[in-house]
Amino acid sequence: GKVTNVKGANFYAQLPTTPENLFIASNTSSNGALIHNDAEGKTGATVQMYSKAFGTDDGKGNVSNAVWQWVTTPYNDHQEVLHNYYGAWMFEYVNANHGWTHQLYNSSTMDPFHAYAITSGAKRTYTMDGTLASTGNQTIDLAYTSGKSINMVGNSWTAPINISKFEPGDFQNAEASIILFNTGLDATGEGGAATGDADESPATYLTIPVKVAAEMAGVTTIISSMQAFQVNATAANPSITLNYDRLVRTEGSVNLKPMRAPSRAAAEEDNESGINEKLRIWVKGKRYSDFIYLFQHDDATNGFDNGYDGLKYLSDNWDIPMLMADMGNQFWQVSTQPALVGTQLAFMQGEDTEYT
Repeated sequence: GKVTNVKGANFYAQLPTTPENLFIASNTSSNGALIHNDAEGKTGATVQMYSKAFGTDDGKGNVSNAVWQWVTTPYNDHQEVLHNYYGAWMFEYVNANHGWTHQLYNSSTMDPFHAYAITSGAKRTYTMDGTLASTGNQTIDLAYTSGKSINMVGNSWTAPINISKFEPGDFQNAEASIILFNTGLDATGEGGAATGDADESPATYLTIPVKVAAEMAGVTTIISSMQAFQVNATAANPSITLNYDRLVRTEGSVNLKPMRAPSRAAAEEDNESGINEKLRIWVKGKRYSDFIYLFQHDDATNGFDNGYDGLKYLSDNWDIPMLMADMGNQFWQVSTQPALVGTQLAFMQGEDTEYT
């Protein structure tokens, strides 16, 4: 028989399954999800992914004014792009080059847990088939050049990753923070911090230090299935480890919305992080808004505490207000200090003169 999404259902299937009898559907508001137990990679499935990315097709094979979506493949069988993404424009983020430097063509193949940018002439649903990525733990080598080297990784599992379940030890020579972008970058690269009211805006982002992720009320701190995300390397031989049982098979990984960095969510009631005071400061203008998180932890330092502090990324669009913790030589979007009193803030005004 054929199994399609059944909310909350458990079922047993003899491996290998095929794309003809296992279908993970999506719609314009959410991805379907399948949590399974196949470390050998024998689960065949048809998977749908709705993409909000679009651009202007000039009819000659070129795209302009594009909004890009940062994605990955849910499959491990290295299929050609033409098989599942006909009519799309795609680039691969090459960590060694720290950029979207590899353009994909019809015969190009895709690798699980790599990051890709995709757009098309219109918003659309991609229906794909293949053998799902293994649920075995993944240690992914990153690249380091100097300073804070940007790397991109993809969640190739057909279920969301709960960022609060990461441990600092999962990040070797890398910041223990996940940076999510909503629908990738727009054509100009403009954007600001992700907010609850602006979650449809291209290029909005959210920095989520893993040790305070559960404390970040007002946003959903998950990595959706087939979403790519940013990790910053800080020294040679960096890597990130994805533990399926801890990150996916856990309460809280329930948000299925594709490629949404921010959305309102209920605050967690428990306090396993050791945070004893917290504050979100939000400035809201007519078109744009921004916010920062401030946390107090008895064991925090006044310097950068990996897993507790997150960097601020400044926009090139000066119409956007930008609020940040001013740490002297760095700006932070998330700041954890031994005391909230005395934290110095910086603000760039943007296009408005009055904010709420």
